[in-house]
Amino acid sequence: MGLAISAAVLLVVSFVLGGAPVPIIAGATLVSFSVLWFAFPLLQRGRTSPPAPVPASTPSPSTSGSGPAPASTTPEDGVSG
Repeated sequence: MGLAISAAVLLVVSFVLGGAPVPIIAGATLVSFSVLWFAFPLLQRGRTSPPAPVPASTPSPSTSGSGPAPASTTPEDGVSG
């Protein structure tokens, strides 16, 4: 898209002004679009910090049926289970 707009600027400026300003203005337009399209997002990506890691959580009581069975009591406790 930036290339198409730069080409349109080149065409219009060549008819309106002509001469040496044409490649300068068209080149400045192309550089501006390149900076906005490529360099600016890369700079923004470098400035933002990565998201904080999510701590490991213990299973909630609502998921008790999906996990391993609880350890049974030992005969020394006096309770069989």
